[in-house]
Amino acid sequence: MTRVSRLERATTVPKVRGVKASKANQESKAIPASKRSETRKAIGSSRDQLVRSFRCLGINYQELGMSSETTVQSRLKSRLQQRERRRQDNLERIFKQALDFAPDKMSGDELDLDWLQSFVAQAEDISNPSMQKLWAKILASESARPGSFSLRSITTLRQLTSREADVLRRAQGLTAYDPLHLSYKIITGYYRRPSLFTYLTLDKPVQLNIARAGLSYPDLLTLSQLDIMYPSTIESGELTKGQSVKLNYGEKVLELTAQRRGLVMTYHKFTAQGEELLKLIPSAPQTPYLGLVEDHFSRDFSLSVR
Repeated sequence: MTRVSRLERATTVPKVRGVKASKANQESKAIPASKRSETRKAIGSSRDQLVRSFRCLGINYQELGMSSETTVQSRLKSRLQQRERRRQDNLERIFKQALDFAPDKMSGDELDLDWLQSFVAQAEDISNPSMQKLWAKILASESARPGSFSLRSITTLRQLTSREADVLRRAQGLTAYDPLHLSYKIITGYYRRPSLFTYLTLDKPVQLNIARAGLSYPDLLTLSQLDIMYPSTIESGELTKGQSVKLNYGEKVLELTAQRRGLVMTYHKFTAQGEELLKLIPSAPQTPYLGLVEDHFSRDFSLSVR
């Protein structure tokens, strides 16, 4: 906007400087009118967005200059009423979806009222529709089987933004369930543990670039900071030649069989609350990730997917 103003002033200089004025006028015309309009519109829309956002919280900018005690009390009362209406609406939406998700069968245990009160206190401020769906699934699961979700997991979910929830969804697509150890993990590679006879013939460790499958290093840091995933990779026990590892990716089962002894797999492991939150997301393994595993593990493992 400043540059356009300078260019407009340049067109009013005396004719003796006509060459420079003409050049400046050409530069001004080089900026499309639609672009200048978009810039002004963006500035206006940003202001409008602030006004709309605060209006949703019960604050009207037109009343900000009114400072009498009666007016302030009236605005405070209006804002608190609007906040409580919004909270009530959020809870009703979550409760309605939970009824749809709730299974017919239940464990027979009663829903803990302390847990429910804590749930309500945190769920009432959840306005995002996609996040409300996750909260509804938690409530439905807890009603069918009390103890399925800890209060710590609920607190973790409360901290999630919609962007961070999307990171968790993408991580779920790369996550395997290990039925032997009853845990969830993301395989990142493997290496061969050195011994007296193999030290001079060791190959370099194999490391998967899981960013190619949609989960970047900053995404992993995000999950770690939220206490959903442990910060460092973990190693499996040393595999013997012919030993198999079975991993479940949704309805698919990946079986890795070691073709050499001394192989050690590396993986990212989810925390207890991370594993609870994973249960909320439908399993949808990504084909590119399984392709990465096959390409990188085929040197020392035989693979089968069924």
